[in-house]
Amino acid sequence: MADPLSAGASVIAFVGLALSSVKAIHDILSAVKDGPQTVKRLADEVKQLGDILVRLPQLQINTINSADLAELTSLSSQCNLDLSSFSAKLRRLSHSEGDRRVGGIWKRLKTAITEKDLDHMRDSIRHYTSVLNFRVALLTVAQSATQSAEMLDILRQLRTEVRGQYMSTVPDPTASMHTVEEVEEVVSDATQESDPHETKLQESIDRLIALVQEKECTVESEDAEQLIADLQTLLDSAQANEQSPIPAQSAAEVQGVSTVDREHNVYKELKLASSLIFSATSISVNSTGARDTMNHMPDGAILQQQRKRKTIDIGSGSLVVETNRRRHINEGREASTGGGGRDFIAKILFQPNSGQSLLSISVRQGQILSGSVLSIPRVLLSNIIPTGSMVFTIAAKGQVEELMSLIADGKASLQDRDPSGVSLLHCAAWNNTPMTRFLVQNGLDIDDNCGTWTPLHSAMFGKNDESLNLLLEAGADPTIPTKTYTGSISTLHWLSDNYWWTDHHNIMLDSMFRHSRHFGLSTYRDHMDRTPLLRVCQNGHDSQRQIQQLAFLLSKGCSISDVDYYGFNCLQVFFTNAPSPEAGSLRDFLVYLVGQGADVYATDRLGRSVSQLAYSKTCWSEMAVLGSYCGDLWDAVLDLCGYSVLEFRKGYPRRAIYTRSPRSPGWNYSRVDFERLWEGREHRCPYWDDAEWQSPEDGGHDDSPGVLDMPICVCGKVVCAETAGLPRYCKCKSCTKQRLWDQKGTGTVGKA
Repeated sequence: MADPLSAGASVIAFVGLALSSVKAIHDILSAVKDGPQTVKRLADEVKQLGDILVRLPQLQINTINSADLAELTSLSSQCNLDLSSFSAKLRRLSHSEGDRRVGGIWKRLKTAITEKDLDHMRDSIRHYTSVLNFRVALLTVAQSATQSAEMLDILRQLRTEVRGQYMSTVPDPTASMHTVEEVEEVVSDATQESDPHETKLQESIDRLIALVQEKECTVESEDAEQLIADLQTLLDSAQANEQSPIPAQSAAEVQGVSTVDREHNVYKELKLASSLIFSATSISVNSTGARDTMNHMPDGAILQQQRKRKTIDIGSGSLVVETNRRRHINEGREASTGGGGRDFIAKILFQPNSGQSLLSISVRQGQILSGSVLSIPRVLLSNIIPTGSMVFTIAAKGQVEELMSLIADGKASLQDRDPSGVSLLHCAAWNNTPMTRFLVQNGLDIDDNCGTWTPLHSAMFGKNDESLNLLLEAGADPTIPTKTYTGSISTLHWLSDNYWWTDHHNIMLDSMFRHSRHFGLSTYRDHMDRTPLLRVCQNGHDSQRQIQQLAFLLSKGCSISDVDYYGFNCLQVFFTNAPSPEAGSLRDFLVYLVGQGADVYATDRLGRSVSQLAYSKTCWSEMAVLGSYCGDLWDAVLDLCGYSVLEFRKGYPRRAIYTRSPRSPGWNYSRVDFERLWEGREHRCPYWDDAEWQSPEDGGHDDSPGVLDMPICVCGKVVCAETAGLPRYCKCKSCTKQRLWDQKGTGTVGKA
């Protein structure tokens, strides 16, 4: 086991290096003045990550247990490596003050760094920001517990000293009376001039927030007229801020309104939730009883879900609307044939500007055949307390008895949250199974989405199998997307992503498939329409690990024929995500895919084949790193699987491009990598000597739409090609119409 002192020193060293990279990245990105808003936002996100990294050395690292310290060391090391890679790419674009004046940085940036690179950079930075922030919060909570007694003594001493100084220097009370009266007069005038609607809304909010003092109860609607009126005022204000959606038939005629904007409009959902709440015969206040959201689900039924989540600013605070329309489809039956039932679940979270409390309003309506079941609407108030509060420490690492004692003394509540929205269940699920069981039994929301993760994410990151199983058995939904990674991603796709995958993740993924069969995991798709199997193929990092994952997912019903939004099959997904020559024998992984039935002739929505994507890497930055690796890899795989390289290479001459040098070992491609691809089959390689080679089947001329004549976009921006009406040319400007490689480029042709 590593020495804690040396491990702690490693963390500090990695953080120091990472901060240097953060500064370099931020300086370059913030210097871009005429670039798109995405660059400015990326610079802001880099700064946010830097702020979190600065907090790491401030922790008492010598007090962290060995397991947490090992995780923190690994995480900070990987973060440093990724940031160093990003920084190295950007530092190649050294700039002068003249560049800053005329906007030359962006012009040079977009010729060397693709949008895909920027997307990857942003996704990685968001991931490290989220995970490191969560780690720091948990470690801060744990350390604050050991310091609380000492801090209490210091505060008591300070209070005594301040009181003594105050009593010896207190002025005449009448001296400040005039000032107080003036202030009261100003406040009174401001109140009289305020908008009557705003005043009514604020009064309703104040009364709703006061419910936090109420004990658990269920009140009949006729006895809760004021409560219902206040809820209606709040929800009416939200609907007023959320415009009515544009009708489908006229939406195309309205300029400036995108499909995405219409899809995320929650006006109808707010209206439905309001009608369900106000038509209910009773309302539950501060109830903590467990609620089963999976009841009435027949055996063999699969859920089709349509989720929406939106934050609305209503002036007096922010309101988050989460809705889910679910339909139960019997296995083997198309959705259009009917059968099963339907659910509508709505959860509305309101946090006033004061930030000291959170109001939660939830309602659920379920349909069974011709009947309908309406759950009792629930109104729940939570206190917002500091992250380092004792209740979070106990939830994360303490005993159930300690929590009950704290609640009995009036010092905490089961509904307490920190300023980020993290609940006690989020803290417990990480590494405290008994506490997780207690909180689940007492009704805490198992699908609570604080914006960046759910309790299932906590159990997954903490590698806590028992808590994960508890949550899944209680009906937790592993398909809820959060903003933890790549914009929004569920725990299912997290566990399927081989970039972070370990043997422990395999155990948790198996539990997920066993307990969550109703969610249709094998066919569930992420924001890019990718199933778990396709996600395994999008990161070429470890061949043997990927093969194990694929075998597991295929055994669970995933299909080798799945395609994503762009029409990419598993092979095309692989080649559009910059596979690394350093990742071991990815050749074996592709051979396994082909052996399982992956279509080597597949084409995407724009008619591009697997071979076109493998041979035609025209994204400049990818070519600078990968050289001719992707095409060489594809040839080796085809030959191993019994296909003719001559047939697939028609129209795509091969030129050896090796990009590795002592200054850039990284992912770059070398002659050694090439020889490893053809090891044991050297005699089968038609271009072993690295001489420029063209398939004999070309007939002596290039009349095919190959790499020299047709630019191929592999940056993922297929949509812009469609909207531009250009089926074979992407106008995102991340790709180039130049030839496969230029002799003046940074690569070395035909040399190791």
